[in-house]
Order: sequence, then C-alpha cells, then structure tokens
Amino acid sequence: MATLEAGGAATGLVGLAEQMKAGLYILPGDDVVSVAQKLADIKRITLSRLEPKLRGKLLKGAQAEEAQRVIDSLNILVPYDMLDVIKAERGEKSTPTIGEASKKASGVQVIPEHNKEETDLINKYLKK
Repeated sequence: MATLEAGGAATGLVGLAEQMKAGLYILPGDDVVSVAQKLADIKRITLSRLEPKLRGKLLKGAQAEEAQRVIDSLNILVPYDMLDVIKAERGEKSTPTIGEASKKASGVQVIPEHNKEETDLINKYLKK
C-alpha cells in the first residue's frame, strides 16, 4: 500500500484499503488455499497498478527503482498467480509448490526442508 501511494498509483487507495481489509487480509484460521488465493490477489492488484506506471514511464528515478524492486520481490515471494492456485487445488501436478517456484525464481529455498519429525510436528500443529 505504501509503495502504491508513494508511486502516485494511489487513485482510490482508501477504497483499495477497505477492499483488502474486507477480503484480502490473512486471518488466523485461514486455510492454505485461502492464504494462497489472497496472496495471489494482493500480487495481482499491486502489479496491475505498478507495471503500467513503469511501462508508461510515469515513475522516474528512485520511484521507478523502488517500484521495480517491489515487483521483483513480489514475484519471488509470491511466485504464482490465481491460475496456479486453481490448478494446485485441482491436484494438477504440473504446478510447482511455493518452495519449488521460489527456489527456481531466486535460487533460494524459501520454505526450508524439514525432517520427518519436524514435518509431523508441523502437521499436528496445523490440524484443526
């Protein structure tokens, strides 16, 4: 939100903030699919506001550099879009996991490998 505002892409920012608060905030108890959908939508909204400003050269100097940094970071941190979430939910195996996609995009394993004991503990904690 701050990047959108600072980059002059804040048209309707109050409405966008309310929209995000109403439907895109990640809340305790959200399941994995809901979190993935929300992150994909946050990415879509952010990119749809920043990329046209960069392409149209409406952002200059430090603003353009910061917008590009945010876009690059967002593409690494959320290396999927809503279509990827839908495919994963359907069980289509062609869709990489978040860990696989992030490692491919950045060369860094965002989600660390776990041994069986850690995985069992995580799964026990996440069960409702």
